[in-house]
Amino acid sequence: MTNRDALQATVAEILELLIAHDDTYVVDRLQAYQLKLQAGDESVISTLRYEANGGMGSLRDRYLCAGNGDRITQEEQEAVNTRLGSLVERLAQQTLPASSSDVRA
Repeated sequence: MTNRDALQATVAEILELLIAHDDTYVVDRLQAYQLKLQAGDESVISTLRYEANGGMGSLRDRYLCAGNGDRITQEEQEAVNTRLGSLVERLAQQTLPASSSDVRA
């Protein structure tokens, strides 16, 4: 699997999770980014990096709960948001510039 394939798979997993819970905040723009990735537009990687690491309004800021209008129960909330956080962290790692991801501490 290439890096782009792995990145596309992660975006698809995030979309599946958000769509399953009726997200109305992020899905449309994430689908647009997915289409750009599928078309080979590498410039969208920096946008995805911001989504994974950014602040207000980014994927990093997204929290699924009924109070935000999402279709999710109180019992599901912790597990679903933990999964979303893991996927966003994976996205952050996958969008690092090649030279930075090769550096070991």
